[in-house]
Amino acid sequence: MIPLLGISTLNQIDGFERLINSIDFPVETVSVVVNSTFEYFLEIKKICKSDLVKNFDIAFCPQNLGFGPSINYHIKGYPSKDYWVFVEDDVELGNNDLQQIYDLMKTYDGVFCDKNAEYILFSLNRNMINKVGFFDENLYPTNYEDNDYRNRIAMTDVKTCHFNSSCLHNKISVNMEGGGYYRDWE
Repeated sequence: MIPLLGISTLNQIDGFERLINSIDFPVETVSVVVNSTFEYFLEIKKICKSDLVKNFDIAFCPQNLGFGPSINYHIKGYPSKDYWVFVEDDVELGNNDLQQIYDLMKTYDGVFCDKNAEYILFSLNRNMINKVGFFDENLYPTNYEDNDYRNRIAMTDVKTCHFNSSCLHNKISVNMEGGGYYRDWE
């Protein structure tokens, strides 16, 4: 069972619903930060149902926390978890993505989606947080916090890997996405 799946959402109601419907592996807690209006928060609450999820914890934040602070929120809110999985609200999980993460987190400190979109779906454990730290909350609301984190990972001895995801990002196969930065840390 995945201990925690952290999702931050701003305005992707259709994508968020596809994401929740694509959960195909048991999850103890889905932690959702709704960085939007109260009306959007109420819509998100209606969608948060799955037989594979033991608990949904939904928090309302009327302003956009940004990427780094949102990731940190999930970690700080659940410090007793062995690891945390994070996914963007515009991702539809591929078959067995969560199973792959579950299996790989037995060996690695960090598991990242395919090289073109590694921070749309990833997982970090306590050793990663202890050695690399939290995401820099000064990089707001988004951009370059992934580069910063990647660089800090490279300066440590944590074990990371990428996995072959079949997820869709904005309805496009993650394998079809261009750009991004890739470094094989192994």
